[in-house]
Amino acid sequence: MKTIRIILFLVLGLTAGLYSCELLDDQTDLSVAERLEGSWKVEYENNPYKSTADAYPVYIDISPVDSNTILISNFFQLGSDINAIAKISGMTLTLPNQTIGDGFTIYGSGTITDNYKKITWRYFADEGSGIWEEINSIYTKAAY
Repeated sequence: MKTIRIILFLVLGLTAGLYSCELLDDQTDLSVAERLEGSWKVEYENNPYKSTADAYPVYIDISPVDSNTILISNFFQLGSDINAIAKISGMTLTLPNQTIGDGFTIYGSGTITDNYKKITWRYFADEGSGIWEEINSIYTKAAY
């Protein structure tokens, strides 16, 4: 009888432990911005300004002014002190027309995957020449 109690105790303990871990992983109460906050790796599908083999990090922060806006530091690999602004609407990010760094003007949009681990971007950039180039990149959330 004592053995059955021990086995039952272990089974219940493991079940409760697994259930509690599942609850920690299921963070449904987080906003989209909170889920996006953190380090990301950027890879280009095409980029007329940089080598497509280059991958680099960016960091996404929630705007202190608007919780539906994010700040992307090191956007376009212009430096960690350079931020691009993106607005959140559902699972879409919009880069409003803005000038960042030393005269790069950008605008476009990105789509967030359902698991919040990838963002597929399509945006346009003008490095100051007046010629707009289409850029496609993929952000992948860095593992913790």
